[in-house]
Amino acid sequence: MAKKGYWVVCYKSVSNQATVSEYAKLAATALEALGGRVIVGGKPAKTHEAGVDQSVVIVELYRRLLHCK
Repeated sequence: MAKKGYWVVCYKSVSNQATVSEYAKLAATALEALGGRVIVGGKPAKTHEAGVDQSVVIVELYRRLLHCK
């Protein structure tokens, strides 16, 4: 079984959504070329109590990207 790791990216605020969208396309292409993948990304449907309304992206990385033995 391949070892996996996860990278959680949180964007508290985004000043230029177009730039983030372009970056996301480039990053996804680069990750996929190395065997990683974007699992999910977006904003919460609803926040509760002191929750923060921020964009989150979760990336799955495999051994090749993690430099594991």
